[in-house]
Amino acid sequence: MHVIVYVSKSLIADDKLEQELQNIARAAHTRNKQDNITGCLFYKSGHFLQIIEGTQFALEGLMRTLKTDPRHTDIEYIIDETAEERTMSDWTMQVFNLDAKNKMSFPDMTRATHAFRKTIFSKIGISPKADVLMDYYSALLK
Repeated sequence: MHVIVYVSKSLIADDKLEQELQNIARAAHTRNKQDNITGCLFYKSGHFLQIIEGTQFALEGLMRTLKTDPRHTDIEYIIDETAEERTMSDWTMQVFNLDAKNKMSFPDMTRATHAFRKTIFSKIGISPKADVLMDYYSALLK
């Protein structure tokens, strides 16, 4: 099992954001189910944070595609390493707009919290990148 976490800058116009997030979720669900990839995508203040899990081969293929996606730019890897287990096995791709008023259901928040704890915070430790992750996690809880 492998996990990649990255942040990127959104290039989606505000008036098209909700529709594009739905398009991303729909396309990712189909592809990720086929490639046995699980994960979630968070949008906040013009930026994305994505957590993806699967085989290293499958994730490398997905990242090649994501690097050419015109909806975002400036991809910065936070984590790219082996993982002990999946933390989002039920999610082929959940998409959350953390700027929206109704962010997440309680079960989704619980699962996302587990993912942050198990996948991200246990691996990143104390570093400048931890501040970026805490910003997303704080928004998730509001």
